[in-house]
Amino acid sequence: LQFPPEWFGVLRRRLRGLRPLPRGYRLRELADALELLPAPTGPRLALTPLPLQEVEADALAYGAKDSGEMGGGAAGALLVAAGPELEQAAREQLAQTSREIGQAYLTPAFGRLRQQGVQWICHIISIQKHTDQGAWCPHPERLEGGVYRALELVEAKGVQLLAMSALGTNEGRVKADHSAAMMVRAARQYLREHPESHLRVFFSLPNPRDYDAFEQALARYP
Repeated sequence: LQFPPEWFGVLRRRLRGLRPLPRGYRLRELADALELLPAPTGPRLALTPLPLQEVEADALAYGAKDSGEMGGGAAGALLVAAGPELEQAAREQLAQTSREIGQAYLTPAFGRLRQQGVQWICHIISIQKHTDQGAWCPHPERLEGGVYRALELVEAKGVQLLAMSALGTNEGRVKADHSAAMMVRAARQYLREHPESHLRVFFSLPNPRDYDAFEQALARYP
């Protein structure tokens, strides 16, 4: 659907408020247009070697720091693609949380991410910045709940395709197989408990170590 620029702001807000969308369709936002597209088909959980910022999805989720800063890894790549507005929005939302590992919150997408159709960024707190052992993930067991909460948040916004990076596997010092098992279990549990859901999840895994771990986890937790 193409609209004159002066109409776009009002129509976008109204169309985004339509729930539910026609069955089998999803709404994709571009810089100056709204597209009603057929929902993609395929497995509910899938793997991609593409970096997170390059995955075509309605929402992107990554492992955030409890300080709100976005440097390095998937966070840094998202910041480059979205611009400083993303980090500012993340800090504002973070201030309303207790900053504990496993908490999740949403911000809009900005910049190039918005232009390519990403509507939301989900920040899942995975790293505590200032500890006696430096920046890391001291409570990896809480990440499973963080993934489940992230799926709840994005589906409440009408998201049908979510891409997530591996949580805590680099700076967080979480073993890749541990992260994969928790994230896959959480996603499987959510989809089992919400059989009416149209949500699909892509795990963005450019690191071959992470990709192999998630491939094994998908086979282990059917």
